[in-house]
Amino acid sequence: MPTGNSNAVEALSRSSSPEVCAFGPLPPPVTGLSVLTEKVVDSLKERTSLLIGNFSAGDSRPSFRTRIIRTFRATACLAKLLLHGRKRNGRLYLACNSQGGLLMTALTIKLAHLLGYKVFLHHHGYMYIDEYDWRMKWTERYLSPNDVHLMHAQQMIDDYRNRYTSKAQFTFMYPAIAAFALGNARQNPPLPLRLGFLANLTLAKGIDLVLDTFEKLHERGRNVQLVLAGMIASDDAERLVNEALRKYDGAVRYVGAVYNEQKHEYFKSIDCFLFPSRTEAWPIVLNEAQAEGLPIVATNRGCIRTCVDTEAGLVVYNPNEYVDLAVRQVEEWMDSPEKYAAASRAAIAQAERFQREGKQQLEQLVSRICSP
Repeated sequence: MPTGNSNAVEALSRSSSPEVCAFGPLPPPVTGLSVLTEKVVDSLKERTSLLIGNFSAGDSRPSFRTRIIRTFRATACLAKLLLHGRKRNGRLYLACNSQGGLLMTALTIKLAHLLGYKVFLHHHGYMYIDEYDWRMKWTERYLSPNDVHLMHAQQMIDDYRNRYTSKAQFTFMYPAIAAFALGNARQNPPLPLRLGFLANLTLAKGIDLVLDTFEKLHERGRNVQLVLAGMIASDDAERLVNEALRKYDGAVRYVGAVYNEQKHEYFKSIDCFLFPSRTEAWPIVLNEAQAEGLPIVATNRGCIRTCVDTEAGLVVYNPNEYVDLAVRQVEEWMDSPEKYAAASRAAIAQAERFQREGKQQLEQLVSRICSP
């Protein structure tokens, strides 16, 4: 090709490259939402120049102060987008808020369209999918056929479509992209068997059901311990945890919030993982537990039934039955070392598949956002 034509092609390619913006909550605090947003933002930064807007409040505990900070920072993101100006080929990666924050999400989408941006809306929550929310319906009014809903799994897409009608496109990406490297499968359940729970310690996350499961196993004469990790995020949870620590001195331990390498050490210190959450989308902590070879007993919230393979643990569909079914499953693992080892192997296989496929999905998303 002649040099003049080559230079013209390069100039055309540069001129057609999209202007990319990314708005969402970034750590701190370290939550599944902020970690996953950070992973996408970092991947985009490797491919293109990026205008970043962070609307994290810096604290995961719900309060009037954090709501004000989050609203202020989301408004600052709107201003940043407006000052960035109109773009002929703009792309906006946007983390979707929930509840009251959906109104700001809708306004951001509206402004993005006025400025020439195509929107990639990343859904992290399930509250407006579990129950119809007029604010999500209102947000849908501003989405166009060129925009893209980015969701955790096909299950989340199906559940959303059963609730809302959308003109936008759909794709999904497993949150396992933010999980750990794979560990080794467990062989035999030790005694005492160490139950684990890692999350913000609240009733919504099921701390009461975790403690009830431990107590019932203890009452049945089972040699078990319980190791709790995470930030105590409510007064009710603090009361329940303190009562258990006093009543079962030594058999119940609380190690506080754990991050990064501390998480690795925590998962190595337990033998199976309890997760009876009442509100969830796709908890990354389950992928982290699976990567360490931990069998899981979880409730059927959000995409958990997609995340937890039937051979790698148990998904309880009725939360009222969680304690009884969790006790039965833990006892089965304690009495049948071969079943425990098989569940551990299946957990690692599940983690490996999600990480491998999730990496491919992330690469495809970044290419789609950054392509001319």
